[in-house]
Amino acid sequence: MSTLSFSLSVLLMLFLPVGWIVLLRRRFRTPLILFVVGCGTFIVSQIIHIPLNNWLSDLGLLPAAGAASGPPWWQTALILGLTAGVCEEGVRAAGYALLRRYRRFEDGLMMGLGHGGIEAMVFGGVLTASTVASLMPLRDADLTTLGLSVEQVAAVTQQLQALTGSPWIAIMPLVERLIAMVLHVTFSILVWQAFNRRNGWYFLAAIGYHAAVDAAAVYLNQQIENPWLLYPALIAMSVPGLYWLWAVRPRQEMQRAHQAASPFSELAVFLAALRKELMQQGRTKRLLVVTAMFALFGLMSPLLARFTPELLGSLEGAEQFADLIPDPTAADAMTQYIKNVTQFGFILAVLLGMGSVAGEKERGTAAMILSKPMSRWAFVVSK
Repeated sequence: MSTLSFSLSVLLMLFLPVGWIVLLRRRFRTPLILFVVGCGTFIVSQIIHIPLNNWLSDLGLLPAAGAASGPPWWQTALILGLTAGVCEEGVRAAGYALLRRYRRFEDGLMMGLGHGGIEAMVFGGVLTASTVASLMPLRDADLTTLGLSVEQVAAVTQQLQALTGSPWIAIMPLVERLIAMVLHVTFSILVWQAFNRRNGWYFLAAIGYHAAVDAAAVYLNQQIENPWLLYPALIAMSVPGLYWLWAVRPRQEMQRAHQAASPFSELAVFLAALRKELMQQGRTKRLLVVTAMFALFGLMSPLLARFTPELLGSLEGAEQFADLIPDPTAADAMTQYIKNVTQFGFILAVLLGMGSVAGEKERGTAAMILSKPMSRWAFVVSK
């Protein structure tokens, strides 16, 4: 159950930002370069932010890594909040300065989603997936035989208890990233207002708001034992920003964009394209070939599990390794099949999609289809 919960949480952290970006682009024709710039502002801000915190640690203003004592937590939280606000909002302002031609409200939304979205995908989805994947094999293992120190064994044991406990623990990183994305959009619109209205107070407000949220998060994380109590505080701090976003949105322009691009009509076109692709797969025998390939992998898996010890035993000098392989079971065959599918299945799906797109471009049908009321995402995703 915990594996399924973490898998769903990781997938949502990876694909929710992409879905919102696609919706924003389709609804308001917002250029994707703003998303790329938003991702770049996050990366550049961290390149500045992390060395700055390390330098402050060397000066004694922040606690050093692994130190038992250090400055009071209120000072640490305040400094960490200020460095995060100054670095991230400063680099975000530099991004707006480079893109002078994009001054719409939805442009600020796209840049904020780029900044918060890449953070959710990397620090949320990728790191959570790697952590869970590294801890799952240790659930039934004897940690004392791994050569870990007493502190490391205690830390890993605590992480395993949290991992195998309530399945709701998997929602925590997802909720945290969602709140962070909402806040980053708010900060982005504040900086956008500084350029749009030519008023530097909005930029200072973005730094102050960012610093206050980060400082409160760092301080409460050390003072509250139950992590679930931290999220109501973060939500409460994000509510004023959401209310301000709702108040400053350009109502007439966004309403016209909503009327011009209906997601239901695009979904209907996508379903029609998907039906056409499935019919084409069946009539061109591609579906039969794909089914035969997966059936071949399914037949090979138990055979590989059965004959691998014998193959190793027949090689000179490899007999000792053959004795280390346990007797194959049905579970071993299924594990081997899953590994084959995860490797070749995705590669096969990508190659088939690429072949379909390339084939229609060569035959000239792609230009004819895209001249109709079919969006490019529906054309590509249906493949």
